[in-house]
Amino acid sequence: MAAEGGERSQVSATMAERLERMRAGQLAALPTVAEIRMAYPLAGGGATLRLMTAEGSTAERHMIPLTERGAAGRENDPAGIYLDTITDGANTEGLKIAAGWHLMRLGFNYARGAAWTPYTGSASIEAQWEEWAPMLPEGHRWPHTVRVAITATAEHLAYIDRAYGPAPELPDLPAGVSAHPSSPRSWQIC
Repeated sequence: MAAEGGERSQVSATMAERLERMRAGQLAALPTVAEIRMAYPLAGGGATLRLMTAEGSTAERHMIPLTERGAAGRENDPAGIYLDTITDGANTEGLKIAAGWHLMRLGFNYARGAAWTPYTGSASIEAQWEEWAPMLPEGHRWPHTVRVAITATAEHLAYIDRAYGPAPELPDLPAGVSAHPSSPRSWQIC
């Protein structure tokens, strides 16, 4: 904005205001739905856990293969890394148990009273699965996708509050040394 005399005035948010906006954004973007989606069954029939917001958007970090061995050094659910032990190309209880393990590790739990339920998606997807039905081995049947409502755990919400909340009390720093937050979970020491 131009002020009198042709000078420009600039409004800048304080770090506390920026952190509060980021915190509100993190809370608004929390997933509210978990989905187990089966892959094309004739190509192996693997399964993926996806966490989605109420609007249906999914972040890359919230897509977890349930039936594949993870990268070297990454922790995996021992009951969830072999396709043949938890699924026969269909949504089985083993897949749901593996999904629950991953949900807990990510800081989520099932919403009160929620249960996995079939999700049809669009009519074209349902028609495609019906077309595949005669070609599939026994057990590779509907539902190919199931969903459940989820909520963030108290621990996960507390983590967000700590990451985007007020700065913690700092011990006395030596003379000439200062510290201030430069972004969430990051400090600048001068």
